[in-house]
Amino acid sequence: MKADTRAGGPGGGVVDGFLEVAPLSWGDDPSWVPEVPAEVAAAFSAQNPWFRVGRALTACVPGRARMAGCFGPQPVEGAQAAFFGYFEGIGDAAADRAVLDAIEAWARAQGASALYGPIDFATALRYRVLLEAEPGALPFHGEPWTRAGTPARLEALGLGLVRRYMSGIVDADARARTMAHERPSHDAALAAGYRIETLTPALWLAEADRLFPLVDQIFSGNFAYTPISRPAFDALCGADFARRFDPDASTIGFAPDGSIAGVFIVYPHYGPLLVQGAGAARVDSGKLSFAEHFPLLAARGPVLQILKTLGVAREHRSRGIANALTYGTYARGLSRYAGGIAALVREGNHSANMAWAHHWTRRYGLYHKPL
Repeated sequence: MKADTRAGGPGGGVVDGFLEVAPLSWGDDPSWVPEVPAEVAAAFSAQNPWFRVGRALTACVPGRARMAGCFGPQPVEGAQAAFFGYFEGIGDAAADRAVLDAIEAWARAQGASALYGPIDFATALRYRVLLEAEPGALPFHGEPWTRAGTPARLEALGLGLVRRYMSGIVDADARARTMAHERPSHDAALAAGYRIETLTPALWLAEADRLFPLVDQIFSGNFAYTPISRPAFDALCGADFARRFDPDASTIGFAPDGSIAGVFIVYPHYGPLLVQGAGAARVDSGKLSFAEHFPLLAARGPVLQILKTLGVAREHRSRGIANALTYGTYARGLSRYAGGIAALVREGNHSANMAWAHHWTRRYGLYHKPL
């Protein structure tokens, strides 16, 4: 069996059959967040600013399996690496092998000596495989939500688990313990001249020139991080992004000199509106709006807060600013959220060691294969 392939980028796009595989793979699973075909196609076209520095290939065995390969200029742990992503299939081992073989051969031709994934273009986007979740769990926006059995399929293809991550429930008691723990740092930061303010969409967009270099600084130490260009930042973190996050509970920290010390971006658990099981009430992820959709969530019952992006500028670390932002965010969301989900934390880092505050229920993995 051999996969069909097509190069993405200017004049490219996705190979025939690529967009049809995911619906076949998931069937009527109510927890699936259906992808938007036009958005996937656009990601592999000249509309995606990633192609100014990178290359991509889509591979497909129509009706059975698909995979994409991405290659950029960044080394990973000192070696030139490629990423694989957009992996979907019906569980046909031969078709899985065919699409991976095509991506591996292409990656070697680009000069890569290792393959990591799933990573959809870059770690600023969706990546990782879901390994386990609590019963009845629904995916939050941006969460890697993969079919049961996907880890076994990857391991059968010779890929090995190289990094682990977690998401954890923060119930009301855990939130109260966290706030009590973080309050002294919050008060000390204010006494030292820092300001913890509400991060509104208008403020986010107005501060874009200062936030762009800060984002790179915050995440540059992350595994397999790919720096993003200003056009990519504007596309990923512009008005569409700003309208999704909570305009009352997200926070920004300003240093005494007026520089941005850090940000904490949160949003509601949109999952109940995104999944296939929502039926006629389902909302495409690209159309999410806090103003429009939070009331719909609240009408369904208690809402969880997704604690997604917390980052502090390098020169302000070890000064309790992360703690101060956390307290400020929790305090602003008390009347709105029943609890939260600490999202996509790497095993072993500081947040993951806060076992007294979080009950870790979801686990994810990143896979690797030498070429």
